[in-house]
Formats: sequence, C-alpha cells, structure tokens
Amino acid sequence: MLSDTELYCVMIAVADWAKTLKNSRKSIKWAKQWFIEREKYTHEKILDELKLIKPDDFRNFLQMNGELVDELVALVTPQIEKMDTVMRDAIPVRQQLSVTLRSLATGNTFEDMKFLTAVSPQSTLLKV
Repeated sequence: MLSDTELYCVMIAVADWAKTLKNSRKSIKWAKQWFIEREKYTHEKILDELKLIKPDDFRNFLQMNGELVDELVALVTPQIEKMDTVMRDAIPVRQQLSVTLRSLATGNTFEDMKFLTAVSPQSTLLKV
C-alpha cells in the first residue's frame, strides 16, 4: 500500500499529465481571428470620419448622404438587429447596412467585401 506522501505524488503526476494532455490538443477555431477582431479592422471608423469631415466622400462611398443612412438604420433596425451571444458579438445594424449599400453601389459580392469590411459573407447580411 502507498504511503500518504507517495499517494500525493501520484495524484500530482496524474493531474500534471491530464493538464499536459488537455493543452496538447489542437483547438478548433470556429472563425478567423480577423473576423473576431472585426472592430479593429472594419471600415466603419473610416465612414464615421468621412461623414463628419468629408460628406462628399461619404456619399461617393455609399451613394447616399449620412442623414439618409441614419434614417435607413432607424427604419431597418427592428427587422435585422441581432443579439450578442456567448460565442460572438452581433454585427451592428449600421455596419450590416453599410456593407449592403456598398455592395449595391459597386456590384461587388459579399465575398469580395469581406476584406474591406471584416464581416464574414456567411453572416446575416443577405437578409438586409
């Protein structure tokens, strides 16, 4: 029979082995890191600046002025607003709308727009 000290050492060794085994498993990423860090890479910061400083450039980018975009956001928010979940933050309505408007203005697909907007094409943008 093992002494208390030996039993304690075995327990520590087993716990350490289990921790090593758990850490050695390759974790599966459900989203690309730059999609997760959407706030850092999004076009929204540029749009906010353009709306205040260069309204003509804002209009050129979305093919409508800032006031009309604000009005559209207010109109569509109840229909397309999503809740944040434990897994990820919801894409803000303003961002969903600006991606959709830019796609309509340029004819680009959402797949093409993902690098500009940091929004996955599989998101709910198609419902806008």
